[in-house]
Amino acid sequence: TGIGKIKGIKCVLIVMESEFRMGSMGTVVGQKILEAVNRALEEKLSVISIIASGGARMQEGMYSLMQMSKTVSAFDDLKNAGLMTINILTNPTTGGVSASFAVLSDILLAEPKAIIGFAGKKVIAQTLKADLPDGFQTAEFLKEHGHIDDIIGRELQRDYLARLLKKGAAAKEVSEQKEFKPLQLNTKNLQPIEKLEMVRRNDRLTTKDYIGFLVEDFVELHGDRVTEDDKAIMAGIGYIDGIKAVFIGQQRGKNLDENLYRNFGMVKPAGYRKASRIIKMADRLGLPVITFIDTKGADPTADSEMQNQSEAIANCILTMIQSRVPNISVVIGEGGSGGALAIGTANIILMLENALFSVISPEGAASILWKDSNKVEKAMKNLKITAQDLEKMGIIDDIIPELIIKSEEDAVRQSGIIKSYILKYLRELMPLEHELIMEKRKNKYKNIGCFNKEEDKNGK
Repeated sequence: TGIGKIKGIKCVLIVMESEFRMGSMGTVVGQKILEAVNRALEEKLSVISIIASGGARMQEGMYSLMQMSKTVSAFDDLKNAGLMTINILTNPTTGGVSASFAVLSDILLAEPKAIIGFAGKKVIAQTLKADLPDGFQTAEFLKEHGHIDDIIGRELQRDYLARLLKKGAAAKEVSEQKEFKPLQLNTKNLQPIEKLEMVRRNDRLTTKDYIGFLVEDFVELHGDRVTEDDKAIMAGIGYIDGIKAVFIGQQRGKNLDENLYRNFGMVKPAGYRKASRIIKMADRLGLPVITFIDTKGADPTADSEMQNQSEAIANCILTMIQSRVPNISVVIGEGGSGGALAIGTANIILMLENALFSVISPEGAASILWKDSNKVEKAMKNLKITAQDLEKMGIIDDIIPELIIKSEEDAVRQSGIIKSYILKYLRELMPLEHELIMEKRKNKYKNIGCFNKEEDKNGK
């Protein structure tokens, strides 16, 4: 353990040595990790751990086992202090180390083909008398099942770690607001049904497009750490105008193959748990959260129901409500029901002027209300789901002008317009105390749908 610099950025290092007793964790190992963490807390430094271990050191008996709890407690102190932790799992990472501090970092990486797991593959096979899946307990298997954020080869780790450690603009050091000039809305005369057709076009810009144009030095993160990496949710860390932030969005495809890969942008429970995990990380690290809404709704399959889709959505909403950092949501396409709201319960909700946000799909409403799915246009008018409707109702905070996208230059311009709106509200929110940010958000949602005579006089 020690203190050093990665590309000039000071941090605490914890490095396990597999050539000594297979990196097993005994009392001295646990204490050295605790001391390193305490030093990081004193100097307010991020911690990087390189893990290689066969597990708890059985020769030390129960003293060794107790180091699992000691190291977990130490890493909890780092999280409570808002210090970033990054762990790299190398070959092997198993036993009591894999089931303690090794997997509790903010960002969890692994080296290619590393063996990672609690019980050894041979032990499992002999105990269960069963064949195990190909690639079982490899880094690649874990990434596929959402257990780690990414796989990074040793030769790339230095640059990758430096990108993650790099400091962004602190909340109290945000540059002054540049003059904000809202543009004139372009398509006021479009009918709701025309907007529905527009947001469902395959060539409409997606979360991935906007992140590519808006965000500098984006590092994508993966997985819910439990079941899978839902491709319908894209999330990671990057910079917007020099401000370090977390970006999360629903991602649909632009053709059949992409849509099958992205599940048509319909998020599964694992996707909402991935989003919740990363929002909680942002909260600990003091990073604002920007979300992009673009989904017809949550995944409606039996598999998702068996994985408790309702609980996953509710807890994602709760995570956004409880977050103490600013969060801003941008509806860039179709916002479908609770599946969209799960990442849209923000301090500020912005909508592109042709975007839609609804309690149910227009087709679903028409089927329920009139037993006729062809009455979509009538349903849309009654549901009031356009940006203009929702601004009048006080549901959203602002409408972002929308260009007709015919070229990459148009896409860049559109992204610049969205960026100016995000920065306007970020700069209003970031200087506020954390508790006030959360309180303002809670009060906002508590007051939606509450009507009184004074409000009626003001036309609200």
